[in-house]
Amino acid sequence: MGAGASTAIGNALSPNTMKKGRRKNRDAMQEGCKTMSEELMEKYDVSKTGTLLPEEVKAIAVDLLREATPLVGGVTDEDIQMVMKLGGASIKPNITIKEIPTALAQLMWLKAENTEYVELFRKYDTDSSGFLPHDQLANLLTDLNENVRVSDAEVEYVMAQSVEEGKEEKGITLEKLKPALAAWYCAERDMQGEVEQQISNAAAPSAEEAAAAPAAAPAEEEAAAPAEEEAAAPAEEE
Repeated sequence: MGAGASTAIGNALSPNTMKKGRRKNRDAMQEGCKTMSEELMEKYDVSKTGTLLPEEVKAIAVDLLREATPLVGGVTDEDIQMVMKLGGASIKPNITIKEIPTALAQLMWLKAENTEYVELFRKYDTDSSGFLPHDQLANLLTDLNENVRVSDAEVEYVMAQSVEEGKEEKGITLEKLKPALAAWYCAERDMQGEVEQQISNAAAPSAEEAAAAPAAAPAEEEAAAPAEEEAAAPAEEE
């Protein structure tokens, strides 16, 4: 067999070989997910319901998220509610064995987010004091604000969400950073909503303008009537 024929046969077989390889990898991954889901269900389904309740999901989260998460306040009820949504809008009362991979994906996203908080805090805690005073917190918020400098009022707002009265000089701790930033994001969204509402109100006619608009119509009709009569007069004379 010539070299050209061997190349042609190889090219013909290659796509099928690649497809089989991808199929084998996919089958192996699916089998691995199934095995892992079965093991997690067996270990954490202490209620023996065949599903995972929120407190059982939290037990999984605590065991899996052992690095960054404890540093930012640990696994919260809000975290578990997010996981129980499985990427949807409503909170499910329990998680089935088929839904465990999706729940784990949510937990891995949470792990990455908490790791980012830790790295962000350490980046701006330049003196390694374990606190972010006003200036360091301002730099952190500016970073999150796409390098647009935040106001002193915003920094003070975030500080007020997490720093005990009388300890403002020390600043915010890593454990309090995540909930404080969550409050800041919510405040920003509310402020944006207020601005949009003000713009909408400014564009809309006032109550006086709206009330006067219908009243202007009859006056316009009366003004148009004489003109119509004058236009009709020559026709009647003819």
